Amino acid sequence: MPQDKISDPGLEPHRVRMTDKSPKHAKNAERQVAALFVLSVVGSFFALWAYVAFPITDDLSTVRANNLWLGLGMTLSLLGIGIGAVHWAKTLMPDFEVSEARHQTRGSEDVRAAAVEIVKLADQESGFSRRKLIRRTMYGALALFPLPALIVFGDLGPVVGDSLRHTMWKKGTRLTKDPTGVPIKASDVTLGSVFHVIPEGLSEMHEHKL
Repeated sequence: MPQDKISDPGLEPHRVRMTDKSPKHAKNAERQVAALFVLSVVGSFFALWAYVAFPITDDLSTVRANNLWLGLGMTLSLLGIGIGAVHWAKTLMPDFEVSEARHQTRGSEDVRAAAVEIVKLADQESGFSRRKLIRRTMYGALALFPLPALIVFGDLGPVVGDSLRHTMWKKGTRLTKDPTGVPIKASDVTLGSVFHVIPEGLSEMHEHKL
């Protein structure tokens, strides 16, 4: 081998974690992960409470208060899920480094069967089915964190209903000029004339009544 060629350093030696050696430390890590998922649940409920407790009115200061407390609740909700998942992977899931050669996208039946076994092994090693506390708190956190977003998106504007299915145009409606609302007479129309037309009464309506 040429002297200037870099040799394969290989994988670093595996370092055993405290959670690998001590069931007590593993149990503490499990409680910490569950606590982070519970924090996410609390953040979701806090965001819902903040949305009701700090409504937005004509006063601009209410916008700041609503955004602040609602944002803090949603931040806790997302951070609890994210940090909890990372802490779970770092402390309880296997951390062995492995290398795998690339294969074709569609594997043989034996390879597909082996993939199923890998999934089952991953479930066994991660303790997802066995660690009920983590699983249940994670389900609760994932189920609740979208609720604040659904409420916020649902309140972006007035309910449209079937208003988009109808217009002000009906038989007998006079044509008026935009934006003055002055009716257009037949004598006003000459060869080459152009008008921006709106239905009669539109210029007199307020924006919230449209």
